[in-house]
Amino acid sequence: MKRLPTSPPTRPVRSLDRRGFTLPELLLLLVLIGILALLLYAAVGKARESSENTRCVSNLKTLGIAIHAYAADFNGALLPRTLGLYRPDGDKPPDTERMWTSRLFGLGYVSNADVFYCPSFFPRNAGQARYKIVNDLGKLGTAGADTYGMRVWVPPGTPIWKMPIREEHKPLSRIERPSEFFLLADSLWTHPAYRSQGYGLSPGLDKEQFIHLRHSGKANALFADGHVAATARDYFETVNDPGRQRDYCGGENLKFGVTDEMEPW
Repeated sequence: MKRLPTSPPTRPVRSLDRRGFTLPELLLLLVLIGILALLLYAAVGKARESSENTRCVSNLKTLGIAIHAYAADFNGALLPRTLGLYRPDGDKPPDTERMWTSRLFGLGYVSNADVFYCPSFFPRNAGQARYKIVNDLGKLGTAGADTYGMRVWVPPGTPIWKMPIREEHKPLSRIERPSEFFLLADSLWTHPAYRSQGYGLSPGLDKEQFIHLRHSGKANALFADGHVAATARDYFETVNDPGRQRDYCGGENLKFGVTDEMEPW
């Protein structure tokens, strides 16, 4: 008799359930997740920094347009950091119009007070400021609350100490190389009462007022011809050297303070 073929031996069916991760695999997974999170955080931080820098440049360009519009209405004169500071009391403008910030805002050259604040440093907008251009009642305040400083300067041949010219209108035409002459820059005051409220920059006169290198080691600056540029420390530290606008600082060996301090308040 023929023998019937036997059935092949059956193989055990493997379970479809996979085994769990081993400890080394879990550790490797956590490391990979951590690396991806760090890369994402760095990318988000860089994107935020780039966005804030773009808004800062936009703010300064807006202020440049406002300053030049003001000059056009005032016979080509640039407004000073503080108008009429050394006039007799009866000749001073109203307190709400004395700071360059509140004057531009109060006279309608600037419609949004937030442009006086760099978004990269506290206070980042008008609502966060201690000393407000627009107070809580919606009225024009008396303080120059901002994180951009206006340069104090005098026409060549005038001592920087000369009063009241350093706090009065001066002709834009007296600036010989406007593309090299900064008007505004990122600023910081280190005085306890006015920290971050740097509305002015005085060469050598006040060691509490600083140009602030808050954008990757540079400060954004508005120049007298209207352009805005990220500007390095060496420009500001040599701005009054022979051949580099020293005469506008009164011909003295005076320098603008420069800092990269990042403590916000």
